[in-house]
Amino acid sequence: MSFSIPTLRAYRITTGGVTPAAPTFSVGVSCNGPFSVLNGFFSTATAGSSLVYTVDGTTPVYGSNGTTIPCVTGYFVTTTPTSCEQQNIGVAICPSGTTTIKAIAYLSGQSSSVASTTACRTCPGSLTAPTITSTCPLGQGAFGCNGGRISFTISGAGGGCSVLRYTIAEGSPPPDPTISSNSATAGASVIYQGTTVGNGIGVFIKAAFFDPSCGLSSSVTSTNYGYQYP
Repeated sequence: MSFSIPTLRAYRITTGGVTPAAPTFSVGVSCNGPFSVLNGFFSTATAGSSLVYTVDGTTPVYGSNGTTIPCVTGYFVTTTPTSCEQQNIGVAICPSGTTTIKAIAYLSGQSSSVASTTACRTCPGSLTAPTITSTCPLGQGAFGCNGGRISFTISGAGGGCSVLRYTIAEGSPPPDPTISSNSATAGASVIYQGTTVGNGIGVFIKAAFFDPSCGLSSSVTSTNYGYQYP
């Protein structure tokens, strides 16, 4: 009687994670006050992945280089961010510079290939000057606004990532506004309360838009109106 001895074979069982899909971008540029910032999103199609990104042109590496977002979709926002959002990421001004965004997806020890895109903001050719209107909240008297109160409404869009600044003075015109002058929101009212006793007391106001990132300012708009007090 003969017996056969079975051949024993050794097998190595390996486990490897799924390589996640590289991110795709849908990114643009918006304004946060006078600053140019990213908006939009980027995402991977592989469920359970995290995203790692850089905005300085370097290659993102999970755990050692870049910002990690624990989500399959990351958003660039100007509002208070959630865990999947990044707030107020600055963007270069064209043509002097370009911001390069690079990103990978990461899942269970595996990284996707690097995806990248670029963004920059183009400055407008010029800014549009604001308009200023005045009203009397306490009514119109024979010599100006009653009770010394004047409401000035400064309106306009300006253009670019512009902000609105104004100066105001009683008796004589103030200096032209600069980026450091009083801040105003376009369309909102600036209330002036005078207390000089008399009639026809003049109040002078000047306003302009500024886009400091682009080195632009609009022409200055000025007007004046009177009040009577008490």
